[in-house]
Amino acid sequence: DRYTSERAASDVYKRQALGSANLFFRENSMSISIEELRKAVQSLKIAIDLYEEAPKNSDSQTAFRDACIRRFEHSIEISWKSAMK
Repeated sequence: DRYTSERAASDVYKRQALGSANLFFRENSMSISIEELRKAVQSLKIAIDLYEEAPKNSDSQTAFRDACIRRFEHSIEISWKSAMK
C-alpha cells in the first residue's frame, strides 16, 4: 500500500543521508584505538599537502581534493567511534 511504500522510501533516504554514519550503529563494531585516529589524521595531512602542491585547476588537484574529503570523513568516523568507546 501507499503508506508502506512511502515508509520504505523514507527509510532508504535516511540510510543514504546518514551514509557512512551507519557504521557507528552496528552492534558488532570494532574498537578504535587512538593510534588508528593518529594514522587517519596523518593520512589527511598528507592528502592536504599533496592537494596544495598540485598544479591549480588540474586533474591531479581534483583527485587530491577528493582524497582530502574522503580522508576527512574517515577521520571524523574514527573520532566518533573513539569518543563512543
